[in-house]
Amino acid sequence: MRHLTKPGRAALRLRIGLMPLVAAAMVACGGDGGSDPAPAPTCPETGPYACKSGETEPLYTFQWALNYLQSYFQGKADEAAFGGGIDLNVEPVHRQGIKGQGVNVLVIDTGVDLGHEDLLANADYDLSWNFLTGQNDPNPLLTPKKEAHGTNVAGMIGAAQNGKGVMGMAPLAKLGGVPLIDTGVVATEENYLDAYGGAAWSRKAHVMNAAYGEDTDAVPYRDAGQAALRGLKALRDGKGIVFVKSAGNEFDEVGLSEDSFANCGILTRGYGCVNSGNDTTNLEPNVIVTAALNAKGQAASYSSTGSVLWITGMGGEYASAGQYGEQSRLSAEQIAQGRAGDGPTIFSTDIRSCTEGYSRSDANPERTNAFLRGVSERVPGVKDNPDCDYSTMNGTSSAAPTISGVVALMLSANPALTWRDVRDILRQSARVVDEGYEKRTRGFRAPRQDKPHAGLFDLQANALLPQAADKRQIAPGATQVPVELGWQTNAAGYRYSNWYGFGVPDAAKAVELALLYKKEPARSRSAQQAVPEFTAVADLKGFEYQKVSLLGTFQGSGQTVDQFQVRLTGTELCLGSLGIAVESPSGTKSLLKMPLDHFAHPLRAVAAFTGYGLGSYAFHGENAQGTWKIYAVASNPRLNPADWSAADGWSTATTTCAAAPAEGATAPQATLQVQARVIAQ
Repeated sequence: MRHLTKPGRAALRLRIGLMPLVAAAMVACGGDGGSDPAPAPTCPETGPYACKSGETEPLYTFQWALNYLQSYFQGKADEAAFGGGIDLNVEPVHRQGIKGQGVNVLVIDTGVDLGHEDLLANADYDLSWNFLTGQNDPNPLLTPKKEAHGTNVAGMIGAAQNGKGVMGMAPLAKLGGVPLIDTGVVATEENYLDAYGGAAWSRKAHVMNAAYGEDTDAVPYRDAGQAALRGLKALRDGKGIVFVKSAGNEFDEVGLSEDSFANCGILTRGYGCVNSGNDTTNLEPNVIVTAALNAKGQAASYSSTGSVLWITGMGGEYASAGQYGEQSRLSAEQIAQGRAGDGPTIFSTDIRSCTEGYSRSDANPERTNAFLRGVSERVPGVKDNPDCDYSTMNGTSSAAPTISGVVALMLSANPALTWRDVRDILRQSARVVDEGYEKRTRGFRAPRQDKPHAGLFDLQANALLPQAADKRQIAPGATQVPVELGWQTNAAGYRYSNWYGFGVPDAAKAVELALLYKKEPARSRSAQQAVPEFTAVADLKGFEYQKVSLLGTFQGSGQTVDQFQVRLTGTELCLGSLGIAVESPSGTKSLLKMPLDHFAHPLRAVAAFTGYGLGSYAFHGENAQGTWKIYAVASNPRLNPADWSAADGWSTATTTCAAAPAEGATAPQATLQVQARVIAQ
């Protein structure tokens, strides 16, 4: 991941995965697919593409996120790369003539090549700005780094339907762009404020797509610091700009620099090591945090987890092998074992150049597929991508724009939807995927983690055990707990997962609901939402590791829960060994933070923190009335994963948190203040 510094805040990174795209310097973040081809009885569109979907576009066959069953990869990819997945079911919407008309989407990213043949028809330069030039052309070639990330994002949302290249989820939406991240020049606080609705050009947006984040550090979560994001609720004529954001690509580890990473050592790949909620932006209810699905219908191997996820979009894997990413890089024996490997990712627009961007004629053939090198052919002698104008990209950076595209279709059908309506409809239209995933072992990348994700975590030995676990084991005094609860059904009847949020939306159902809200406007929710102050729950002197402890209780009133939040301040306390779980008055339990995560790593050890925020949507829709219980789920700070020493050159002594007790489980000098609040619907 690339590091980008924002003044006064933690590092920001693009949300593409670690794609083996070109040279090493570039390494970084529906229904069932058989949508009904029948046209709508009456079509509101005119022209050659009226009420047609992507079958008119030459590269549409590779866009499995829009049509899974009829994609190129069906029958051509090996079983570890493709099969058992779904798409976003956009084709029935396109055949109604709903394609994002009237919707403005602002891509806040590295810049967008709006002159691209597949973007020009939808380009809106009045919805764009370039802080480096002081002009409204957001072309990334006008920035020092010339990064193609934003151009790929824009194509996924709104590449035009014009008989060329690919097609976006919403091929008639208007697109704007702003080079704000990874440009080679540090953006100022004022730049961010302008991009978040503080300037006339950004206030034109109906949807903003943000494929970046900052989850490396334990930064304070302060209400005052969220003013710009919360201000978006008042824009779009009081309905609120819809803000869609990538969850992160740090399931296994987080990059600290070009050659250093913080992870969970030998526990890596057993569970999410880096919490998506570390990015304080992701704690805001009007931010739609998006995880990534691969073409196997499973969480993409990199997709960050956490209880602040709202929804899941399409991200794919790494597409590093074969003509188009159809090979898994697994042996026949491994495929026969049912393992999932590499596979296709998301096809989109690229910077117009064979020497810039992700698609390059000089790309290393051992690291990239033939399409990205501009040499793939389905018809002998006819290259698919001869001018390198198209490429592929993975990561939650790809998942977020697929959701932004669905949102554009919803707003095209019903422009009166508030941001809360949009979020509600995404939840209502979401499909549960990968049922029982917590019982699997992680087999994508070696070394293979041989314990199931739902196995017990021993808080004294800091080890994953093979025994099955459930939420009842998160109780005071317990020394073994689950670290993944799978799909849970809460007291409101909603299913939720720390890997997938509420699931993968069905665009056809989402648009149907949008039209229902139009017919029955009483369903709509106000764009305004009160955010109460935090309430003190506990002020502790001394802390006990290696077990579950009740930190304190919070009394909820008779409100309907949107999100439950916790905020922590500690001294001489090892944050990397402090997990947090919450139990609602209805008995639903949620893991807000793992008992051992990247904050325990020697390169990222944290022993003092102020206002560290956490949140959970697992209680969404429940009645808040009654007693909420907040638990510490604390591991052993003296026994961190052994392979850190060997992998990173650290001695055994330096793998112990500086604030860890010299012996025993009690740290008498540690302090911990706990606050909590319910943000109501």
